[in-house]
Amino acid sequence: MAIDSGYLSTQWTDADVFLRPAWTSLTGGLTEFEALALRTMAVSILIDGEVFPAVGRWLEAAPKVDRYNHIVAMFSALESVSGLPGPKFVLAHLRVPHDPYLFAADGSFLSDQTSHNPGYPDQVRCVNARLLPIVDDILARSGVPPVILIQGDHGSPEFRADARRMAILNAIHLPGPGKTMLYPTLSPVNSFRIVFDATFGTSFGTLPDVSWLSLPGSDMDFILVSQDGNCEG
Repeated sequence: MAIDSGYLSTQWTDADVFLRPAWTSLTGGLTEFEALALRTMAVSILIDGEVFPAVGRWLEAAPKVDRYNHIVAMFSALESVSGLPGPKFVLAHLRVPHDPYLFAADGSFLSDQTSHNPGYPDQVRCVNARLLPIVDDILARSGVPPVILIQGDHGSPEFRADARRMAILNAIHLPGPGKTMLYPTLSPVNSFRIVFDATFGTSFGTLPDVSWLSLPGSDMDFILVSQDGNCEG
């Protein structure tokens, strides 16, 4: 089961169940890419901020409002999943606390997205307030103790040849004796390998917890990033 993330890389549309959260689109369903393309095409002359400032402001803001509404709807969809019967694997890629900073700490829409601070920490507070009760509900309503993974897809938003880009949140609830297989330096390299070995009796084992990073403009030149922050390449 997958919840529509609005992001191409995690659009698992051929999942057995693909949930499309309902939200009101201010751009008629335009994706962020389509809105960007629209602004860069010849039609942008007609909506130039100096010629039609109101239209320009709307076109700039609407995709962000859409994204905010979409993420709110994803939280609502995720809240409903724990009540569905039967075993299930659920994927939800929430593009938050990623920038742009759309959420205030109380969950309201943030019209000023220019500041990283308090933009980022406020989004973390908002996510915690929405996500932790969902986790509690899943734990309370599951007849079989569930496996829950909450992890980031990258660390620092800046592409640098150091470990900050690879440092992520990696929180795992693994019931039973499998929890003894977890360790402080566990990386996403081994998250699912351990979960499968502990839950389904597979024998994947673990691999070295190292990651590879490529910088913009050098997509095929990979840099080895080890747990101690050292980089090679």
